[in-house]
Amino acid sequence: MNNNSKTADTVESLQLQIKKLNRTILLQEERMARAEMVASTREKVMDMLKVERSSQEVELSDIQKSNEQQLIKLNAVVKATKIGLYDVGIHDNDFLHPDNTVTFTDEFRNMLGYSNEVDFPDSLSNWKNHLHPDEEEKVIADVIKHVSDTSGSSPYDAEYRLMKKDGEYAYFRACGEAIRDNEGNVIRIAGALMDITETKNTLINNEIQLTKFNMINKAARIGLWEMVIIRDDPMNIQNRITYSDEFREILGYSDSEDFPDVLSSFYNCLHPDDYQMVTDKINGHIADTTGETPFDPEYQAKKKNGEYTYVRATGYSIRDKDGNAIRTLGTIMDISEEKKTLFRTEKLREEAEAASRAKSDFLSNMSHEIRTPMNAIIGMTTIGKSADEVERKDYCFRKIENASQHLLGVINDILDISKIEANKFELSYIEFEFGKMLHRVIGIISFRVDEMNQKLTVNVDKAIPRVLIGDDQRLAQVITNLLSNAVKFTPESGMINLDICLVGEEDGEYTIKVTVTDTGIGISEENQSKLFQSFQQAESGTTRVFGGTGLGLVITKNIVELMGGNVEVLSELGKGSSFSFTFKAKQGSEKTSPLIENVDGKAEKSEPVDVGGIFKGRRIILAEDVEINREIALALLEDTGIVIDCAENGVQAVEMFDESPDRYDLILMDIQMPLKDGYEATRSIRELSHANSKSIPIIAMTANVFVEDVEKSRKAGMNGHVGKPIDVAELFNVLRRFLK
Repeated sequence: MNNNSKTADTVESLQLQIKKLNRTILLQEERMARAEMVASTREKVMDMLKVERSSQEVELSDIQKSNEQQLIKLNAVVKATKIGLYDVGIHDNDFLHPDNTVTFTDEFRNMLGYSNEVDFPDSLSNWKNHLHPDEEEKVIADVIKHVSDTSGSSPYDAEYRLMKKDGEYAYFRACGEAIRDNEGNVIRIAGALMDITETKNTLINNEIQLTKFNMINKAARIGLWEMVIIRDDPMNIQNRITYSDEFREILGYSDSEDFPDVLSSFYNCLHPDDYQMVTDKINGHIADTTGETPFDPEYQAKKKNGEYTYVRATGYSIRDKDGNAIRTLGTIMDISEEKKTLFRTEKLREEAEAASRAKSDFLSNMSHEIRTPMNAIIGMTTIGKSADEVERKDYCFRKIENASQHLLGVINDILDISKIEANKFELSYIEFEFGKMLHRVIGIISFRVDEMNQKLTVNVDKAIPRVLIGDDQRLAQVITNLLSNAVKFTPESGMINLDICLVGEEDGEYTIKVTVTDTGIGISEENQSKLFQSFQQAESGTTRVFGGTGLGLVITKNIVELMGGNVEVLSELGKGSSFSFTFKAKQGSEKTSPLIENVDGKAEKSEPVDVGGIFKGRRIILAEDVEINREIALALLEDTGIVIDCAENGVQAVEMFDESPDRYDLILMDIQMPLKDGYEATRSIRELSHANSKSIPIIAMTANVFVEDVEKSRKAGMNGHVGKPIDVAELFNVLRRFLK
């Protein structure tokens, strides 16, 4: 057992002896009081009490002798172990009461370098004056807490520093016990004091050596520094600091004469731009008693030749039990080469970050393309709700329908753009009426044109075939984007022209040119090169003034190039712009109405198709988990006379067919449903043993509309595919085909 353990055991033994002695004294006082009370009784009892009292006095004498022997033994132990004792008489439960008395043993005084009561008087104020200023408040608070705790659950056991006669501070461990009367009032505190300076310094030195050792083993050619901190102030000029030779070499110094071991050496080499940052970091690190705030700045340090070099510093503080920093050790490392490499690669890094941002911000940057048709939908909905005339409402509904169809195309573009970038995108070629496509585009854009009080003129070459084979959604997107830009960058009452002409024809393939001209703000020649770069606009302030993502023209360029054409721009700052593109398309069949020569934004009125009772006597299953989608399908087919049984998931759809296979003529199957999706449900039905389980038509009715989605539906055993949002004409055509 080492000396420290023996000393601790001795302290605990002394505490027990003190408690026993105090209890004996209290017992003695109580018995004396009882004897005095007995003496006041009647004379007849007096004789009996005298006998009893005589017996008690004999017993008390024996106890006193025993106590004296115990005290002799206790004093011998105290002297042998160099432990000082103290005894404080308490008035009114107040440790700081001016009438309190205190007694210190000679061993107590000797530990502080004093020899008698003259040098170190028996007074609490004298003891307080020797406490370390940083610890005085806490030490006194701990004693008061112990005195105030009547339960005795807060023992007094503390470590603090006391100033010795020579002015140096030493570490001590103090322990004590409050003695209370029958009513629980504290009447005295007795305890012991032990010098633990040697143990404390050993622990501190061991921690310092371990920290140094770890630092040296972690890094080579790294400068070390060590600072002893006074009163938690890293800026105190009295702080003692030392620098290693490697520290000086990093800054070009050879010895302590050039770079002395003083705090000013460190602060004088800081770059003016970094001075505040470094000092804030070290102050924050020192002040954080939890030790969680790091000191790890990177800054410029001035070398002996006057040049600045980049360094990285680290620091770790050794703290007392209260978290106060008493010593800080750290490193410094030259990172100038690392910084040079970083600067050389900065441009590449910025380009990589820009590319990363371009991908992550893609959907948000499509806001312009989505909001244009959404504006038409919301605006026409508002107008239609307030309109009283049926014709006016029908007009709004047609506008909403056109805008919705275009919005669907834009959404598909967002989903397909990744395929364009991966060179895996394919255009969807269909026959379409060029005039109707233009009607749809103008219907979307005219709402904004009217708001801006602008004039839109549309001229279409009569030589362009009425029906073309191409991707009408992509073509509409390109034209809409150019017109939207023209409206956005043209002031009120400005002019916008849309001119479409036939450039030529070769081997049945037509080249058509579309030109959008405006009287807007124009684009400088310098900034025209930025137009077709992702997320770029001509001027830095354009986004703030006009909004937009800067992505539209990039998408336009990609689509046009896929159509075999190219995009051109002619513009002069302040004098408007002209964007044109060409595309190639083959001629479709001529079974449509003539091309409209002058498009004015007013849709053609179409006669409704009579579908009343066309599917009367037929019964189908509608498998759809979303209630509003079921409601829409039921409403669309209500007049056809068809009977519809609804299933809310794939499991229900299979069970309904399995229970009554001969009852149903067709199944409309959603794909994404809970419990069992449309693919699994279809395969389950096809595997049933009923006669018509393999022949009943199953039609996918889903928002999964890519080419691969259609193919996946076919492989699962479905007979057809209808996309969402539902195209009523397409739905009726499919039902007619399978419900002949």
